[in-house]
Amino acid sequence: MLAGAIVANKLDAKSGFDARATSKDVAYVTKSYFSVADSLVTVSDSEIRSLYQKKKETNYKQTPSRSIDYIVFPIEPSAEDFAEVERVMNDYKEEFATISVDELPALVNANSDVLYDGHNYSKNTIPEQYKDFAFSGKAGDVTEIKFADKRYSMARLIENGYSLPDSIKLRVINLQENDQTRIDSIIGALKHGAKFADMVALYGGQADEETFGWMTEENLGSELSALAFKAKKNDIFSMAAGMGAQIFQVADLTKATPKAKVAIFEREVKASTKTNGIIYNTAREFITANNTEEKFENAAAEQGKTLVPAQNLQKNQEQVNGLPQSRRVVRWAFEAKEGDVSDIFECGSNIIVATLKNINESEYRELADVSAELRQELLNEKKAAVLKEQMAGATSLEDLAQKLGAEVMTAEGVRLSSGYFGSAGMEPILVGKAFALKDGEISEPLQGNRGVYVIEPRESKTEDTAFNEQQEIDNLNQRYAYSLPQYGMYSLSERCINWYVDKKLEVVDNRANFY
Repeated sequence: MLAGAIVANKLDAKSGFDARATSKDVAYVTKSYFSVADSLVTVSDSEIRSLYQKKKETNYKQTPSRSIDYIVFPIEPSAEDFAEVERVMNDYKEEFATISVDELPALVNANSDVLYDGHNYSKNTIPEQYKDFAFSGKAGDVTEIKFADKRYSMARLIENGYSLPDSIKLRVINLQENDQTRIDSIIGALKHGAKFADMVALYGGQADEETFGWMTEENLGSELSALAFKAKKNDIFSMAAGMGAQIFQVADLTKATPKAKVAIFEREVKASTKTNGIIYNTAREFITANNTEEKFENAAAEQGKTLVPAQNLQKNQEQVNGLPQSRRVVRWAFEAKEGDVSDIFECGSNIIVATLKNINESEYRELADVSAELRQELLNEKKAAVLKEQMAGATSLEDLAQKLGAEVMTAEGVRLSSGYFGSAGMEPILVGKAFALKDGEISEPLQGNRGVYVIEPRESKTEDTAFNEQQEIDNLNQRYAYSLPQYGMYSLSERCINWYVDKKLEVVDNRANFY
């Protein structure tokens, strides 16, 4: 219901378009907070406590959390694994070089990490190590076995010396049945002047090649690309599609460029089952011998292993420090006792073992944990007051720069659609003010993230781009469709659950038990 209600309208579309299409070049003079010595302003403990109380409810409310340290045992291939893959490559080398072209796809696709589908490589898409080979050799040539980035590979040149476009635009008509008589009738009508859009209206499909977009061979797949990329502009062809059929017209294509067909036989070296077992046993021996936090940390130091911290883990968190398949680590952290050592967890290409450092069940972050950032915020506010007084009354940026011993800088292409203000970085207050001022108008001193600024918009620019209302609405709706499930529903569910918990209605959040 929520997803269906949140959709873009024409006002959203125009606002978003204008925010992108209009930009300003803004001159400015700035003095950073670092230019004011800390000794010139003072922040008392009572001020920090007061700011903490003010921000406590909105900024520092927290759910129960855990902090762990963990050690990583990378799952890396052994020397034996490298030797085995090299042996396999040598075993296939002669057959790969001599087998017929018709039989080659079956050999490659059954034994190589890189499948062969008759793909037409350009100089931009062929792997760099095979570029010269593909476009200067002759059909039947085979490279030596190469090794790079844990991969052994060799290539065989199938064909070169021809040209095809890199990209193509298509129009398409979709038919529910693969009726050759109807297909021939439609193609005949198109060749005799019928409008493609009219046929789309009758049968369904896509007449607007701009919406269909530029497509590469990878986008279209081997069967369709084999037909499309050999066609000329405005050519019409058809192909089966399940129980139905599709009729295509080439709306446009890029200039033909040199192409080559190359079969690549490649094997990545991965840790074998035997190697996995050795790494697993090493991790098992480590936690068996070091089953307390103190032993865990001492052994890590003795063996030169890095203790990686993961702080403030939340109960419903899916990953630890971005480690794949690490949800089980989070679940363990909320079931363990402080000082416990975990079992083995396989997280992608790593095995990790952890110790639980801290259990935090408090409702708010402690003042001690945030006092440094609060002190800095108060220092910046007081330094801003000093700098504003120094910069007040400016009649021109040049005079102000001379007075301060600074220079006039320029932020080019400032847009409302972005919070970035040139090299100053993320400064949304400056961006908003720039669009509130007229060109040539000087602002009052403005407190930013890094310092105090006086700005002057000097040139406004509008891109010569036509406003397409429907396209803007579609783009916004696609963005909503992506972001709403990630942020909106999560925020809504958290607020609902927290409301029930705050009301002490004996609601228990057990979501973490089910994923």
